[in-house]
Amino acid sequence: METPAAGTPGTLSLPRRKPFQPKNSNASPSPASLPKPKPIRISPLITGETDKENRAIHVAGIGPLEASLAEELEAIRRRRYRLRVERGKTERMLRERDRVLEAAMREWERRECEQRRVELELQRLTRLKELEASCMRFTPVRSLRAREEEKRSTEAQSQGLSCAAQDNEATESLSSQEKEAEN
Repeated sequence: METPAAGTPGTLSLPRRKPFQPKNSNASPSPASLPKPKPIRISPLITGETDKENRAIHVAGIGPLEASLAEELEAIRRRRYRLRVERGKTERMLRERDRVLEAAMREWERRECEQRRVELELQRLTRLKELEASCMRFTPVRSLRAREEEKRSTEAQSQGLSCAAQDNEATESLSSQEKEAEN
């Protein structure tokens, strides 16, 4: 048997693995690890194919296929039911979160309106205080009655001072006369 890879005629060469042929690492698998039947591989020499890829031919029994199909179908049904229940829970949770967020948003909007109202009130008060301070800088226009009352009070004070001065002079003159009389 001569192959171009062997090189010299007459020497026995070990069969080499073809590039696309899968390597069989587990020669004898246990039956427990293989629940489904493996496809039977037919070598390309038997079928007459000369390409390097091995094509698997699936030969499956009718009985185990129906049983495994029923099991898979039941597993799919259980999974769909579980997913449906989980979707319902998720939707309820999301609706509850939406309600909480909407309530929080309404609270923030209420606080914002309250804050604006307080700021406007504060601005009004500061403007009022500034206006009051600016009015106090200028002397207000007094009425004629207020001016007359002020004149009367100043006259009364000046008369009171003059009367008091006269009284002081009179008491001083009396006290000086008494001192002279004693001497």
